[in-house]
Amino acid sequence: QVWRLPVSRFCFTPPAGSPAPRMPATDLPPTFGSFNNPSKLNLTVLRLWARILDAVPASRLLLKYAALDDPSAREWLRTNLAAAGVAPGRVEMRGWTRYVDALDQYADMHVALDPFPFCGGLTSLDALWMGVPVVTLAGRTHASRVGASLLTSAGLSELVTNTPEQYLETAAALAGNIPRLAALRSGMRERLRHSVLMDAPRFARDIEAA
Repeated sequence: QVWRLPVSRFCFTPPAGSPAPRMPATDLPPTFGSFNNPSKLNLTVLRLWARILDAVPASRLLLKYAALDDPSAREWLRTNLAAAGVAPGRVEMRGWTRYVDALDQYADMHVALDPFPFCGGLTSLDALWMGVPVVTLAGRTHASRVGASLLTSAGLSELVTNTPEQYLETAAALAGNIPRLAALRSGMRERLRHSVLMDAPRFARDIEAA
């Protein structure tokens, strides 16, 4: 039986020693990123990401996950990126680091792209904690609506899209709006701290009631 909670199935506690959010360097080109498991990056996702890169001149894609330390995993991803139309020179792949060091690397991206139909969970919360907005494409299943749930709970429902075209337009527009990105980066932690996503007593009551 599925038990439905009134708000979210997530209750976020950031790791001790989290680095402070930082804006990307001013000379860094518009950078979209995903620190999600590469197994979520199907060809449909990569094709849409290729369209986003085409829509934002000189932009690049930053991918990071422990499995990318494996040469065969990198080659698999390179093959799929090429099939999707992503030029190799626009992609950077990074492998494993300690958790807090991985958090610090969110300073190297402007906008996080949520995969679909299997959205990110903790990865999206990490991105938000580091001040990086996450653009998600909402589906109809639980796995495809986790991003929508998290962003709505954080008061960022404008980053929830319902079509690939909306996803592209939202991501591209956000990448070009540095003042908006800076405002999100500086205020995101307070936003999260005052949201239901970090309200542990409420979460405990919701679980007890269920």
